[in-house]
Amino acid sequence: MKTFIILTITLFNSFLCFSQNVIEVNLTKEIEDAKNNFRIVGLNEIDEIEGIYYVNRVEERKVLVDEYAYLNGTSTDSVYLIIKRNYIDRNRFDITQYFENNENGNSSSKVISDWYIKKENSRYFINYSQTSDFINYESKVNLYDNKIYFKRETKATSYQGTFIITFTTIKKIFPTNLEENIFKSGTGFFISQNGYLVTNYHVIEKSTNIYVSNQNYNRIKAQVVFSDEFNDIAILKVSISLKTIPYNIDFTNKEIGSNVFTLGYPYIQTMGKEVKLTNGIINSNSGYENDIRYYQFSAEIQPGNSGGPLFDSNGNIVGLVSAKHSKATNAGYALKSKFLIEFIKINNPALLKINNNTIKNMTLSAKYKVLQNYIVLLEIE
Repeated sequence: MKTFIILTITLFNSFLCFSQNVIEVNLTKEIEDAKNNFRIVGLNEIDEIEGIYYVNRVEERKVLVDEYAYLNGTSTDSVYLIIKRNYIDRNRFDITQYFENNENGNSSSKVISDWYIKKENSRYFINYSQTSDFINYESKVNLYDNKIYFKRETKATSYQGTFIITFTTIKKIFPTNLEENIFKSGTGFFISQNGYLVTNYHVIEKSTNIYVSNQNYNRIKAQVVFSDEFNDIAILKVSISLKTIPYNIDFTNKEIGSNVFTLGYPYIQTMGKEVKLTNGIINSNSGYENDIRYYQFSAEIQPGNSGGPLFDSNGNIVGLVSAKHSKATNAGYALKSKFLIEFIKINNPALLKINNNTIKNMTLSAKYKVLQNYIVLLEIE
């Protein structure tokens, strides 16, 4: 899958800020050594941002030096971009660039950059290893759309202008594991003890492989057994057995103002893979453009929540989270549970077994501790 990494820099102090510590190298040996270093860290611990990328690197310079000399122009190079976890600070990811022989016949080179990526509370920020005159006024690493945005400014006055670097990934060459091919994610929830679960059809649409995981299960492969594109429902099957299901699917319509909550995996690349809880109320008994199949509810949802459950205050499922209004605040939509029940009746009525709701009288925090075992992350390739 193509990835795009974009860095935007406001430059005043030195237009060679990405060209410090330039060393001629044996490119093949350096890349293989880098792969070996990754293996030393351990692939099981590799973070999603870590890896070796083969990219095109485009520089656009508009720089005025001492009010007289202009350093303007554009250049393009082929680069191996390496993002590697720091051995001492496990939340820091250092950046190194390896340039191939360019069209002018210059030797391959290694450039150790003066910036790095820092993970803080499951979020990522650009940081500097050198402070000098620079003040970092905006830094954001957005892994959801695979882009890195970066800007900086300085107190210095002798250099003025902009320096824009764009990295366009052609191929990620390491690590080569299953997660490289993941192109979208969503949420699902179990409806039977023998491994059947529900999600949205749009989550699994056009999938080659589907992987299910949560705090108890690590990337189990799932199969689609039933689907309904019109109502946006899919039922999957994984090869596991559960001791119990602590909730039921409630057939009755919920009144406007009823308390509800959701559990799901929004923006996993930046928010992490811990299941997230949001709560609110039923706002309306119809959805987008008055679609009576849906509830509108106020619990905040994001991309990745699709396919998750909408629970009532007793911990029973009253809807299938399906969408949000892109131009409204806290306006989510969930397919009403009666449509889900009708779909199950048509395809496999044995899945509608009545369970003993063991969480009804628990606090919301206690419900969360139980329910997180039954809500799963779906990763689609």
